[in-house]
Amino acid sequence: MSRLDVASIISICEDLELRRAAMPTCFSINNANGTKNNSNSPSSLVSATLLAAYLITDDLPAARMLCKRVTRDIRETTDYDLLHRVWSNLYKKLPAEAYPHLDPNKYTPELRPLILLLAKTIRERVFTLVTKAYTDVPLSIVSHAMGCAPAEAHMIATTAGWTVNASTGIASRPPITAVNRVGGVGDEIVGVNGLRRISTVADYVVNLERV
Repeated sequence: MSRLDVASIISICEDLELRRAAMPTCFSINNANGTKNNSNSPSSLVSATLLAAYLITDDLPAARMLCKRVTRDIRETTDYDLLHRVWSNLYKKLPAEAYPHLDPNKYTPELRPLILLLAKTIRERVFTLVTKAYTDVPLSIVSHAMGCAPAEAHMIATTAGWTVNASTGIASRPPITAVNRVGGVGDEIVGVNGLRRISTVADYVVNLERV
């Protein structure tokens, strides 16, 4: 996983899932004592890797279906349990609650590159939503939303062109040029996709302002 191709990882893991369904005894986990473990068995590693990859691509429906179909022995592994907590918080639009479960040192070495990428991707996604939701916002909210220290949030914001008032701690984003559409097809403000996007931003803002 030194060079991460998430789409290929998803394809491979989904294929392995089908193989596991056909030959379940080849993917068993030995967890006789009933405690959570970080087994490197094929079954647990495939499920945890696939869940992480789904979360990186923001495919929460696919992640939800995976969570529904995994067996109890997989749910009892540490890697899967941590990632399920991440999924649950993202599904509830509470990204700040997901970061404590994204410490790469809590995961098996094989998964750590994906976990680092997942944490980075979530932070980038949240910062984009904050940019869409606010013109001026306390840096403390940005820091909490991104699960990082205020100094790191300050660096991220200023690198993106924001200004931060040292006395008030208010971060102000640069003006956004008005355009009819941003990005490619499907990114319109009006229409189903645009309404979903506005709804997502609104949900995140509600949760952020509970801080």
